[in-house]
Amino acid sequence: MDDLENILTALADERPLFHSEADFQHALAWHIHENYTDAKVRLEYPAVGSKGRIYLDIYVELGEKRIGIELKYKTKSYEAKIGDDLFKLKNQGAHDVARYDLSSDLMRLEGLLESEQIDYGYVVFLTNDLSYCNDTGRTGRMDEDFRIHENNSLSGILRWAKHTSAGTMKGHENEIQLNGSYHCRWSFYSEGDNHSFKYLFLKLIK
Repeated sequence: MDDLENILTALADERPLFHSEADFQHALAWHIHENYTDAKVRLEYPAVGSKGRIYLDIYVELGEKRIGIELKYKTKSYEAKIGDDLFKLKNQGAHDVARYDLSSDLMRLEGLLESEQIDYGYVVFLTNDLSYCNDTGRTGRMDEDFRIHENNSLSGILRWAKHTSAGTMKGHENEIQLNGSYHCRWSFYSEGDNHSFKYLFLKLIK
């Protein structure tokens, strides 16, 4: 299944935005099923690799290939009615933790690849909060190692800055160690009245 990004962009025509991450998860899983009717598609699939346990947002078996997909859907406040759907998106904030979690997903997917639990993996980060995509140019930020703005790369050992508070790191204290290097390139997912959604699409292979 090398065309997941094409499936994602086709989904945008039907679903330009989502009520929640779970809504995004179910919609993408269904779209994968529609494109690959012979595939086995599972949600919240438990797997253990060399870098820890993960519940894959979407797990796909297609022929002899096993694919793990992790999703992030991070929003800022926005209200709109599209067709019969009324969307009331919340301002989620906690950008630093969201960036850490993306790197953690990459690490655990690498562990599944190492342990031969999957053949390749994807991380998809979808947002209307463009502060994730843009580099402010500031330095000395707590989450400097985890930044995912345009043209940044994630690789090696990633840690919180020394001045990060215990409250910020709570439940996310461990350093992240990545074997691969992941270049961040953002693409438009959908645009409309007073909203713009972009996505980050990262692929992992052996």
